[in-house]
Formats: sequence, C-alpha cells, structure tokens
Amino acid sequence: VSVSYFPKRNALCAAHLTLRVIACVLLLSTSAIAQKVGNAAEEDQYAFMEVSRDVVVKSDVFEQIALHELILARDGKGVFIGSGLPETRRPSHVEFLSLKNTGLSQRVTQIAHWQGLVGAPFACFWCNEAEGNNAKDNDTAGMEISILGAGPPHRVRIPSDPPISNIVAANWSRGFVVERIEKPIEGKGGDNVERLRLWDIETAELLQEFETVSSVAAVALSPDGRYLAAAGLPLQTSQPSEQPPNSKSAILTVWDTTTGEFVFARNMGYYVWNVQFSPSGDKLLCSGIADQFVAGKGVGYTDVITLSRPGWSWRYENETENWHPAAFYDENRVVVEGTASQVFLLDLRRSEVLTTLDTKQEGVAAFLIHDGFLLTGGFDGTLCRWRLEER
Repeated sequence: VSVSYFPKRNALCAAHLTLRVIACVLLLSTSAIAQKVGNAAEEDQYAFMEVSRDVVVKSDVFEQIALHELILARDGKGVFIGSGLPETRRPSHVEFLSLKNTGLSQRVTQIAHWQGLVGAPFACFWCNEAEGNNAKDNDTAGMEISILGAGPPHRVRIPSDPPISNIVAANWSRGFVVERIEKPIEGKGGDNVERLRLWDIETAELLQEFETVSSVAAVALSPDGRYLAAAGLPLQTSQPSEQPPNSKSAILTVWDTTTGEFVFARNMGYYVWNVQFSPSGDKLLCSGIADQFVAGKGVGYTDVITLSRPGWSWRYENETENWHPAAFYDENRVVVEGTASQVFLLDLRRSEVLTTLDTKQEGVAAFLIHDGFLLTGGFDGTLCRWRLEER
C-alpha cells in the first residue's frame, strides 16, 4: 500500500487511498484462500499404503527389541536386520527377511562386542575376526569380511599390521571399507585421537587415513566413493581449559577420499546419530536430537546440506521420542521420524510436509528405501513395508 499526500486534493486522495486498501485486502484474501486450497490438495496428493507387516523379533526375556539397522542384500531380494535393546542404539543379532516371501525372519548370527554390521547400496557386510587376528607379527592377522546375500557368503581377508578391528562404513561398488581406530596423543597421558582409515578390500591396500576432531558416532561414504563424511561430539581433553566450546554439539567433517584433502566442517548444534548421502551424492543428510538443557526434551533436527555450498542447509525441526532417524526417499524428498510412531515425508524443494504416516509401531528406529518401497524398523520388533501412492 502506497500513501501520497496532496494538500489541495485531500478528499480525492482519501478516496483513492481507500480504494487501494480495499483492493489490496481483497487480493490478499483471495491469495490466502487459494493457498489454503492448494495446501489441502497437496496434503491429499500422496499417501503411504501398507504392503506387509512382519514380526522380525519377539523376545520373551526383554520387554522390547528394536530394529536398529536395515541393510539391503546384494540381490535386492532381502533385508539384513540388526536387532538389539532399544537403549543401546546398536544391534546384537542379525536377522534375514526375504522381501519376496513374507513371514518370520531367519536369524543369521550373534554380534560380539567387537563386531559390526555395516552396509551400502545393494550390499551387506558382516565383519568377523579372522584366526590369528590378535597375534602379533603374524601374516594371517587381519579382518575377514563376509559379504552376505545372493548366494553363499563371499569372504574377503584384509591383512594389516596393526590388524583391522572396527569397520564403520562401506561402499561395495568401489570396494571400500572405513575403519575407525584410536591412537594415543604423544605427551597427553591417556588421551587418544581418533582416525578413520580407508581400505580397498580387493587389494588390501590402505588408501587414506583421516584424523578426526570428534568422537565419531556416524560415518558415510558417497555412492561414488569420492567423499567420506563423519559426525560426532568434540574430542575431550584432560585439561578443562582445552575443552571446546559448545561441546554438546556434533561436528560434521567431510573429506575427499581421492586426494585425502579436507573439504569442510560444520558445527551442527545437536547430537548427530545419522549421516547419509543422497542417491546422486550431491547432498548430505544429518539427523539427531538436541541437548535437552539447550532446546528442551524431545527436539529433533534434520539437515540436508548441498556439498557445493556447505555453509547453508535445509533444516527441519520437530518433536521426537527417539534419536530421530531420517533418510533420503529420493533426491528431493526425505523421511523423518516423529512422535507417536509417525513418519513425515518432506519435500526439499517446496519446504513442506507432503504426507504423514502413522506406522502403528512403538516408535521407528530405522528406515530403508528400495524399489519404490519404504521399510520402517520398529522398537517393537516389527518391520513394515509401505508403498507411496499418488492420489
């Protein structure tokens, strides 16, 4: 609305102003109504339809068993599921569920405290300790990796000195695995520094070693294997004066695996439990929960960062009861967990919620997207498969 003042034509000016104000009000009202109608139509545009609901784990000993990890088999016909107690945030057993024949799952193995379950698109890695792994100066020392799915396990041994003991990420298309190690800091007493080491599992060659500035909680390799991302809380030191500021906030760091060079780092402002690259590798997703003394209890955050401009991110904030899992549904949409077993499908381009899914599970611990389906792993030991339909 513009206002002009003409001393000799007050009446005409007032009438002109009144008409312009009325026109603007009508225009804004019409626009608001159209926007509400459009939003209502968009809310009904998509819906998740349930395809199957399988009881993967049912425990008579513990009240709850959560499905922490969902990893696709190499042939895409089944899912390896890492299950364990809800509060641990890591699996203690591995189950296999066929996506072709629904029903009860089959237990594969039990995970020891030093083992891990990691995956990448269309691959599942099960890391076993090889014979002689603890022996020094032994040619057989190393890590044996069993790649499961699509037939008998394919085993690869990586000899190394010191032996590999903790694999935290993998990329089967490039044959890469990432190992997390701790090394003592010289002159710092009992303080340690963490490092990530990139291995080629076919040649057993150590490709790169990266020194982190955080206690790593989440690691991811890009689909083409070019970038390595890691997030975790800042490393603590023995001297209070050396404690980093805002130490309740995770630091996200990205490296170039080809050159070994540092790409960027960001202080995310919350605990990051999940890191994932988009299908193209151009975007990076972080999700987790805020410190309750800073933001209050049950506040979850999801950030999507474009690698070409890492100083900016698309952020979504909502209430959560867990550690806020999230995943790329495709290049421009993500799914995030909310309260009361809800899942939200978000559009990154329009910054809006496309649809809300009530999984009727006792909370969602993990996601897997494959072949147009969404799989949700619950805190009640169930795995649900959903199909997104456009109405």
